[in-house]
Amino acid sequence: MLTYAPRYIVTSRLFTVAKPFGFARHCSSNAGKNGNRTKNFFIGTSIVLAGAGGVLAYGCYHPEFRHKTEQKMPWTKWCFEHFEQLLRKPKSKLTKPTFTAPMKRDFDPNFIATKNEELEAALVAAIEIVEKKVRIAKESKLKTIAATREHAALLKKAVDDAQDGNWSAVSKALENAESFAKVDLKDEYDARNSLDNLKKIVLEGKECPYTSDNKLIVPAMETANKLNKQLNELNLLAEAARTRSRIMTQYKVLVEGSRRQFAEELKKISPHFDIQEEKMTASEMKA
Repeated sequence: MLTYAPRYIVTSRLFTVAKPFGFARHCSSNAGKNGNRTKNFFIGTSIVLAGAGGVLAYGCYHPEFRHKTEQKMPWTKWCFEHFEQLLRKPKSKLTKPTFTAPMKRDFDPNFIATKNEELEAALVAAIEIVEKKVRIAKESKLKTIAATREHAALLKKAVDDAQDGNWSAVSKALENAESFAKVDLKDEYDARNSLDNLKKIVLEGKECPYTSDNKLIVPAMETANKLNKQLNELNLLAEAARTRSRIMTQYKVLVEGSRRQFAEELKKISPHFDIQEEKMTASEMKA
């Protein structure tokens, strides 16, 4: 913590601060001798301002020094007060420049027409690609659905036929369903990408000040939504077919378990009866 000297030290400090004023006068009186009046005046003024600023700053943060200075030189009170106002003045906040989209009337009509033609050409090309990709994806998805349903039907028939069941046909149907599923996943991925590209072009057209009211923007977005809905509906059908196939697999497990249990109970009743040797018919097993 600073300790303050007696009153005579304060006086000497003020004398020290006042020295630059004498230096400035000295430089001014000798200016004619060396022919450099402007340079000396600038140096002297800078030193005077620096010394005065230092005194004011010191006084604003040390009340005792300020009080003694104001008693010695009352006119400094006004200087301290105005200097404090400068210190307390908040810094102005920098505002980010706002971007204003150019109005369509500010551009050449030919330029606007060209931009709209480019957008329409891009939309037409994107729609053609999307329709082709979605059509391929739908065909692949329908093949997967049909193969999955066929596998479920053959599985149920084989379980019901017991020993006469055609399990090789069941295995073949499962392989076909899995193969079609891999293809339709790839085709759906391509279709989804083409849909995203079409939506991107539509969004860019809406945000552009030259093409925001183009007549093809709304129909293009409606087309994208319609095709996307068709893919979603086919996915629901495919999931339903897979669910039925899983149910048939569980059905097979339950039937086989019940048959084993029936054979064990029958063996307890007739120890010398072998169900395999008797080759019971399906109707007998269900009885």
